[in-house]
Amino acid sequence: MLTRLIRAAALFTTVAPLVGVIVHHQPRLLAVAIESLVLAGPAAWVVEQHLVDPIAPQRVSAQQTERLLELLERTQFTHLQAALHRCAVQHAREAPGADDTENTRAALATALHNLGNRLREVGRYREALHAHEEALGLRRELAGQYPARHTPDLANTLHNLGTDLGELGRYQEALNATEEALGLWRELAGREPARHTPDLAHSLHSLGVNLGALGRHQEALNATEEALGLWRKLAGQHPARRTPDLARSLNSRGANLWELGRYQEAFNATEEALGLRRELAGREPARHTPDLAHSLNSLGVNLGALGRHQEALNATEEALGLWRKLAGQQPARHTPDLAQSLNSRGVDLWKLGRYQEALDAHKEALGLWRKLAGQQPARHTPDLAGSLNNRGASLWALGRHQEALDAHEEALGLRRKLAGQQPARHTPDLAQSLHSRGASLGELGRYREALDAFEEALGLWRKLAGQHPDRHTPDLARSLSNCAITLCQLACHDEELERRTEVVVRWRILARRDPDQHQDSYQREQDRLAGHFARHNREPDEARRAEENLAHRLGRET
Repeated sequence: MLTRLIRAAALFTTVAPLVGVIVHHQPRLLAVAIESLVLAGPAAWVVEQHLVDPIAPQRVSAQQTERLLELLERTQFTHLQAALHRCAVQHAREAPGADDTENTRAALATALHNLGNRLREVGRYREALHAHEEALGLRRELAGQYPARHTPDLANTLHNLGTDLGELGRYQEALNATEEALGLWRELAGREPARHTPDLAHSLHSLGVNLGALGRHQEALNATEEALGLWRKLAGQHPARRTPDLARSLNSRGANLWELGRYQEAFNATEEALGLRRELAGREPARHTPDLAHSLNSLGVNLGALGRHQEALNATEEALGLWRKLAGQQPARHTPDLAQSLNSRGVDLWKLGRYQEALDAHKEALGLWRKLAGQQPARHTPDLAGSLNNRGASLWALGRHQEALDAHEEALGLRRKLAGQQPARHTPDLAQSLHSRGASLGELGRYREALDAFEEALGLWRKLAGQHPDRHTPDLARSLSNCAITLCQLACHDEELERRTEVVVRWRILARRDPDQHQDSYQREQDRLAGHFARHNREPDEARRAEENLAHRLGRET
């Protein structure tokens, strides 16, 4: 009967609580229920939450726990896995001699390590961190006593600890843990390459993620490319096992290249990853559909950066359909992905001029981010700020300028705090919020306040463009244009023309580095500058002379 009820729950969700009640009163049926759930597959996911509560160490023996975990190993029922791993930890604590022998301490460390991994998968990051920290203490002690046997375990727990810290927004601590793990994996892979090269590649990938989170994008790309080289070789040797790792590494390379402003290269890497993930998701949808959705999101971002906005929207909407389904099945794990996909859809719609639809998407995303940031502020406050900024942009485009200003000022307050805590990561976002605030103030006729916001943003973009010229010089040029427009509104025409001249020179520098990408923008701004000089009754040649003089001065300063 229990098996029939679980099958029925896949069609009629109101049946699911009854399964939990039966198992709660008859714990011996837990194994039957889990076996039936695995056979029913993801369609019966609603039953999972009702089977978690009956799981307790006094009801499930150590042997039963081990068998059920083996049964669930390749399934997506991560909440059940987490509950069973918690039982495994308790059984390991209660094992005879748990504090005295190498084997019992190692077993407890393994149980804690596995529990941490499952807790992270269901979005319980602080609990995951606590489990991994306890495992790390045990494994440091064991590796100190028996290095040959336990150093790989120590490195593995350091790697996972770094992942937990990253999920909690503690990026410098995450980097420290990852770098320590990487040092161990390099040494181990040097001694046993066949066994530990995959571990080294995983650690390099994590290093790239943590460096990127700290705004150190070139270093992140270097780490990712080293990992990619290893994964290409490993996937050639073991395609069935290592192709998912290769696809993930390609996706990460695309993200690093995008951060550096190398959009075509980023698109190429992401497109290759997408092709691999479509094939993988076709074979194993439960396992690889989230990765496919991630690659579709990334493809949309890259297409947008290349100006291919309708194609970007198509990719984003395909991803959004996948995330809605996944978030319905596993809300704790995939609601952030759904919210991000809604943000991406809003941006794509905005770029196509479909502002009301963009606002609707951003409103839905904002509701999700507010809830998530309330639950996990360190992780999701940056997402909330970004969503507020996007909502403000849509309101601005619809002419609702006071509402837009309100949204931008809330985002600005959050981003000032974030940039104070982590300047490398959040200063570009702070500059963007200052730009948005200035635009809204300008539309409300508050030009002096708008200029103050634009000038503050300009100072930040100058610094950022000095650090990452390929990525941030276009931002600097746009910021200069905003200042010039506002100076014109304030009748400060000499300063206006100085700013407009620098816009031309900045695009000129970019065009000389990459003519294919920037020559058209440079020519367009040159023509505009000549027009602005003419409107202020200046001689036509003055624009050219002003450009040459400023280019010479900037070149000398550089």
